[in-house]
Amino acid sequence: MLLGHSKLTTNCDNLLFLRLKVNCILISPIILLKILMICSGYIAPEYLYRGEISTKSDIYSLGLLIMETTTGEKNCPGKEPSAVQFIKNVRENWKEQRIASEYPLLDVDGLQQVKKCIEIGLECVEIDRLKRPSIETILDKLNGRCASIRN
Repeated sequence: MLLGHSKLTTNCDNLLFLRLKVNCILISPIILLKILMICSGYIAPEYLYRGEISTKSDIYSLGLLIMETTTGEKNCPGKEPSAVQFIKNVRENWKEQRIASEYPLLDVDGLQQVKKCIEIGLECVEIDRLKRPSIETILDKLNGRCASIRN
């Protein structure tokens, strides 16, 4: 239990992870550093630039992690404190041909799953947080329960 969480709630749908108090977690210092290394490139733009936070802020971070995991590339912002360049790279370069060349051992279904993950990740990092999907929608898409994903 994280007693030091600044937004303690019993409703998991509204749980925000952005404001974790480090001094209240009982974990080894090395693991703690790995877990809580904060890179501004993972923080939603509305929080980074305007201080606005919502559950959709976590969706933004999740989208970046989905894209990193799927592409094997890292979001390493340089002078720009956001993930703009990483997102642009994924959006422009991770099309069907690139997916097939990076995953040559996958069958057609496997390649479609990779494409779906990239599309979900891109939906999660929409600049307008109102356009980001809910966690329920993301899970439905990952489980194949949604009819279509935006091109």
